[in-house]
Amino acid sequence: MTSLEQPKDRRRKLRVAHAITIQMHREAADLTQRQLAKLADIHLGVLRNIEQGVRPVTAPEMDSIAHVLGIEPEVLTIEGRQRIARGEIPDRAQRAADVWRTALGD
Repeated sequence: MTSLEQPKDRRRKLRVAHAITIQMHREAADLTQRQLAKLADIHLGVLRNIEQGVRPVTAPEMDSIAHVLGIEPEVLTIEGRQRIARGEIPDRAQRAADVWRTALGD
């Protein structure tokens, strides 16, 4: 594996982890993609691409999605994952931490 492939693979894993985490929280909130997109003021196609891991989520999109879902935006970040592991973010985020660990191979 070349040094260029490693960051690309890491970015793909991060996109997948974001996708799974967002979808999991959206479904737990009993929202459709259309509803979440509207409430978060994000184009439906953009949200679909994020949830499919096709496109990365931007910081403003992450903030908006997290706000609508009632979670800390950090739940969707590596730093958030570390805070979850230390017990600094509520237990309802534990499932997201498990997703991160699985997706990133931690």
